[in-house]
Amino acid sequence: MFKHNLLAISSVCIILLAVFSSCDSEPIYYDDAEYVMFSDSVAVVPVVTDEEYIDFHIASTVSRPYDRHFAVEVLENQSNVVEGFHYEIENPNVLIKAGEKSGTIRIKGLYDNVRSTDSLSLQLRLLASDEVISDLYGDRMRVMFQKCYPLNIDDYTGNLLMYASFPFSSSIKTYLRKAEKRTENSLVISAPFSYGYDMILYFDGSDPLYPLVTVKEHYSMIDTNYGKVSARTVDHTPSFFDGENRRIYLKMEFYVRGMGNFGVNGFVFEWITPEEAELFENGIL
Repeated sequence: MFKHNLLAISSVCIILLAVFSSCDSEPIYYDDAEYVMFSDSVAVVPVVTDEEYIDFHIASTVSRPYDRHFAVEVLENQSNVVEGFHYEIENPNVLIKAGEKSGTIRIKGLYDNVRSTDSLSLQLRLLASDEVISDLYGDRMRVMFQKCYPLNIDDYTGNLLMYASFPFSSSIKTYLRKAEKRTENSLVISAPFSYGYDMILYFDGSDPLYPLVTVKEHYSMIDTNYGKVSARTVDHTPSFFDGENRRIYLKMEFYVRGMGNFGVNGFVFEWITPEEAELFENGIL
């Protein structure tokens, strides 16, 4: 199951009540105000395959010694998706078990029918009595669908174009380079910045909404004034890959160890066919 990332527009604050009891004592249930709500007002479903459901939670401010059942309604006039074509809901009826404070609704997108350019969303309403619906938290959640492309390292081997502005120049130029598969999650680009200095890229596709790429510290080139120049990706400006268009967007820091850095530069790597590579070498592409 994918770890989903929720883009919270308004976060829900739930007061956690600490229960102190001995191992052989009965559970203690508090009789404070009971409210039930979606844990998030806005959420995103990464659409990667037709098999993966994403869990979303219905939360309660208190636990009860009995099961509680709630229904979730789709507001068709506020949604632009079609059930059975764009998405499926596994369980529109939510159960919060006795002694617990949350239940789960499971939703998945249907990969073949969701396009990356689509702006698809689903408006849900929690059906419950007015007494347990808070004016502050409300009873709605909007679910958006984002098509994501699984990592296939073979898509990033072969010929590529590198769009680059080096740390000692402000001009952007295009270079033809080659890449080879190293592992199922990494590849080597031959001499992207200088002859004799290859670069290893590590792919992390565990979160389909944030397909990250990292480059560890390595020597990238030799400068006549400074000697060996090192490079690496930076945490504060993440680099990522685009599976749909076979591109990588890198933010690289260049520096001389023990002396200082030359700033952060952006690079785009775009994979092309052998025919396109030949056209580029002949000055046509």
